[in-house]
Amino acid sequence: MPTFDKNTETVLKYLNEKCGTDYTVLSKQEVVSSMPKHSAIGVDELDSALNFLRQNDYVAITYNDAREFCVALTGKAVAQLEHKNQGIEKTELTRKQALMVFLLSFFGAMLGSAVVAVLFAFLK
Repeated sequence: MPTFDKNTETVLKYLNEKCGTDYTVLSKQEVVSSMPKHSAIGVDELDSALNFLRQNDYVAITYNDAREFCVALTGKAVAQLEHKNQGIEKTELTRKQALMVFLLSFFGAMLGSAVVAVLFAFLK
């Protein structure tokens, strides 16, 4: 399975949001302007990402000219994105869960210390 660079992954996520598995005509300038500010994706980088995705069967492109392209995600791309999302969902610990773990650990330690102190007092 090929590895994605950050630009390619960002483009794939954007295409998933915009068109999914349906063929959609998109303006290259619209796609570039919709990219996150921290990504350095221009038209050349977009073309490079699209070529990589097409060559590895992640997207189907019916046409691609200097200003726009028609694209749809393949089942392989959808499966890749779902796999990545499942990994994120399994590893995320919410703030509420972290607080519960902390409080239960804290009170468990206090209870254990109290039991040891009582036993120590009776055995003395």
